[in-house]
Amino acid sequence: MRWRQHKKIEKLIFGKESDIHLLLDGDKTINHKEYRKITHNPYFIVMVSPLLGEKVKYAILHIILDKYYYSLPKKIRKWLDLML
Repeated sequence: MRWRQHKKIEKLIFGKESDIHLLLDGDKTINHKEYRKITHNPYFIVMVSPLLGEKVKYAILHIILDKYYYSLPKKIRKWLDLML
């Protein structure tokens, strides 16, 4: 799922967007693949949730969309793509 689609889903669900990548990856000391491997898992979100505050829900949604988008039934994926 593309980043723009994530942003649109965030806006539909929460009423606004949040740039979780910029919040978590400010200094760019690692490449994007390494960054995703570290940050796109539930354990990381649990560890940093006190720092994220309100943005925890955005981070959780982001992980769910990344990990499970392609495991959704094709009809639901098509519907999501049409909505976005």
